[in-house]
Amino acid sequence: MGSRTGDQGDPQKLYRTIAAQTPEPGMVERAKALTRFYYNGIRQIFRNRSEAKRLTARGRAGEVLTRREILLIRKSREDIGRVAPFALVAIILPELLIVLIVLAPGMFPSTCITDAQIIKKHRKAQETRQSIHDSVVTAATENSGLTVKNFLNIQSIIKVADQYQTDLAVAGLPKEGLRNICRFVGLGSLGTEGMLRKKVEQHLIFLQEDDKMIRKEGIESLTLTELQEACELRGISTHDRQADHLQGLLRDSIRLNLMMDPRPLPPLLTITARMFLLNTRLAH
Repeated sequence: MGSRTGDQGDPQKLYRTIAAQTPEPGMVERAKALTRFYYNGIRQIFRNRSEAKRLTARGRAGEVLTRREILLIRKSREDIGRVAPFALVAIILPELLIVLIVLAPGMFPSTCITDAQIIKKHRKAQETRQSIHDSVVTAATENSGLTVKNFLNIQSIIKVADQYQTDLAVAGLPKEGLRNICRFVGLGSLGTEGMLRKKVEQHLIFLQEDDKMIRKEGIESLTLTELQEACELRGISTHDRQADHLQGLLRDSIRLNLMMDPRPLPPLLTITARMFLLNTRLAH
């Protein structure tokens, strides 16, 4: 009884208890908004799948698809595979999504990433690339004598290709090298050595075809979002970067990757050069 009287004599204890157990209205509204966003995003995945099937049929019939249409088919295929694990986490441990967007961005369907999450994802990717750059430059200086200067212009890069032709073959890369490439271009880095090698090879093939499409349609035809996505896929950091600078970096990447004169360069060399240069443009 005395204890109860003491509580009544100090009403602030009750107020503090109620306040601690009552969610802020703003938090509730944000949670509801995020739930609606994810719900609409998952619905969009299935709408995209229907559109992707229609586009695939057009392509098989001989119609030439645009880059935007080809990427919709690709994204639809990837997003369908991500729906189940993403929905499971969103239902059971929704608070974990905030961590996963940084640690495992590949788990998120493209339609279920908010603008704020995209910014976090790009910022984390930039930090990862800086770390890989530092490690690669240090190791290269000690082991091969290569420095950033060896990648500042086309002529120097051609010399690197001639001197290190064997080292620039995906087939000969060790697992750690494959992991670094996957992390640098935003691919998942988990899996066996064989899985990572296949992932890198498929990504390089995709970039070759995508570069041809961008060159054909023009870099200026890309929206800002498309420009950022294209850059990130090539290991070009987009966080806090202006569109004109990103266009220049993308143009450099495409020029290297599709170069035919005096001869084609190893596909891996474009990403290797970006590891050394980060967001520095080639000299012209």
